[in-house]
Amino acid sequence: MNAHTRRHLIGTLIIVALLAGPPTVGTAQTEDPNTLWDASDLFAATWGSATLSVTTYNPSEHPDMAPQARKRVITVDGNVYPLDVNDLVALSTTHVTALRAFDQDAIEVLFDPNAVEQSPGRTWILGDKPSGFSLPIHLAPDQPCPSSLSELNFTVDALYGKPFVTLDLPVESTEEWIEAAPGFRVRVEEVNTVDDVCHIVVKGSITDVSGSGSYSFDPNAVWEEHVSRQGDVHKTSDLDVIYRVEIIDVGETPSWNGARKSGSSRSAEGGRELTYDYILRNCTGTENMLIRLNVVMYPYEIPIPLTLTEIPVPGL
Repeated sequence: MNAHTRRHLIGTLIIVALLAGPPTVGTAQTEDPNTLWDASDLFAATWGSATLSVTTYNPSEHPDMAPQARKRVITVDGNVYPLDVNDLVALSTTHVTALRAFDQDAIEVLFDPNAVEQSPGRTWILGDKPSGFSLPIHLAPDQPCPSSLSELNFTVDALYGKPFVTLDLPVESTEEWIEAAPGFRVRVEEVNTVDDVCHIVVKGSITDVSGSGSYSFDPNAVWEEHVSRQGDVHKTSDLDVIYRVEIIDVGETPSWNGARKSGSSRSAEGGRELTYDYILRNCTGTENMLIRLNVVMYPYEIPIPLTLTEIPVPGL
């Protein structure tokens, strides 16, 4: 079974497990959590810290709370490291979901899986970079506080796409369109240099648009370390397309040391027209520049199961 097929199988198994829901308060599950799936060769997780917080409530201000009610939360912070980046577009740890936890005696820890409100948006990080996470676990009222978590099962979200297409275009204006993917084409509309300022305009065209992308890809995601990039999702009549446009300097000496990029999108006959406008300051010329277009087709999003072990829980 190849990695692409196995990821789809893992995603199906995880979705079935998530539909069944995490362990609810007052119930216990004793089956081995590793029998459903294994993503250990795709990602690795480490924990960096664990905290225990306790909140008490004034009954006159919170009459709906039981007397002596306390909210106890174990928060585990850590990092997720991609091990297999084939077809991996991005990773999101915004929506981290706790599935199961076990105490120092391997007894299941009861917690409220609905206590954490998930925001509708999320941030995606380029797939080959580590991503930090923070996972709160709201203990059930009658759950004794464990001294350690012998095992913690949770998921993060990954965005995959296949295939990847990379096109390098010369920095030369042209009237000819280049098809980057079915229903998506680009061309360089304008290139000029005045007083050490280079101006480059790249046009894009999405045809047969049937709606906005159904994947929760953040257009303001960080695609590469240190540099914020823009990406967009558009659904054509046949497929979803994620793409990124950037200027690449292939010379030994940098051709510029300051850049500003802006983008716009508007409805056009039969689809949408896209514009990418680059202003490069202290620019010595465009001879050593390329316009690089990265395209991901058929993106799909799946939760990735991860396991942490032997996490000490501080006492109060």
